[in-house]
Amino acid sequence: MQEFKIQAECFQWHWNNFPDQRGRLFTVNNNAPSAYAGSVMKAMGVVAGVSDMIYLSAAGAVFLEFKDPKGKQSLSQKWWQGVVQEAVGYRYVDHPKRGGISSRCWLNVANLCISLTY
Repeated sequence: MQEFKIQAECFQWHWNNFPDQRGRLFTVNNNAPSAYAGSVMKAMGVVAGVSDMIYLSAAGAVFLEFKDPKGKQSLSQKWWQGVVQEAVGYRYVDHPKRGGISSRCWLNVANLCISLTY
């Protein structure tokens, strides 16, 4: 399954199953449709490597990066992971099945881990 489909399915599943949490899970649109749009977005503050989605929990922000089984972090994504870890001390949690047979959507919300198997 393509990464954008995994992300969309995860968002829709969360939206439908947790209506009281709507607005807490959102996408970070950092993929420009053209070079011009990319330069405008960069001037407005878009940073390469930022996670695909952010979830706002009572314990803090959770940064979600979606990968299909063959997906790998880009250099800019690895750099941004380091920025987050250094700035706020967040531990980066890699997908437990990344590169494996199945893909999952994980939301680490305080002590609650919600998984959706594809």
